[in-house]
Amino acid sequence: RSATTSESARRRPSAENSRARWSRGMNSALSTPSAASGCNPDEGPVGGASDEESKAIRRGRLTLDPARHDCLWDGQPVRLTVTEFLLLQSLAQRPGFVKSRDNLMDAAYEDQVYVDDRTIDSHIKRMRKKFREVDTEFDAIETLYGVGYRYRES
Repeated sequence: RSATTSESARRRPSAENSRARWSRGMNSALSTPSAASGCNPDEGPVGGASDEESKAIRRGRLTLDPARHDCLWDGQPVRLTVTEFLLLQSLAQRPGFVKSRDNLMDAAYEDQVYVDDRTIDSHIKRMRKKFREVDTEFDAIETLYGVGYRYRES
């Protein structure tokens, strides 16, 4: 528990420092036209992702296509935000393995962005709601209280 507390403390600087760091990160990220658009026409997948990162992930009834930002459940589209997509991708890459909130924060946010651990809980809750609109019995994202989350392949 003390490791989690110290990790959380590292991620929660004062609000003033967070705004300054976020602002600096955004200014540098948007300083070039290709960075602002999110892609370079000379590169392959968005952001120069490798072939492995751009391959579709199939886990039971879930299909994730990072190159197209497509998410399907039983062949039906599920509209996810970029952050939700990155969280789900992180979980689905290794089904059955537990991901802590800190692991998921690292997967979904850049170093310059500081978020509370509970933000991950909110994203997971909204993701589950979106999947339950397609399948009322969706239970592929499992919560392990005090530990984190894992993707359960159905």
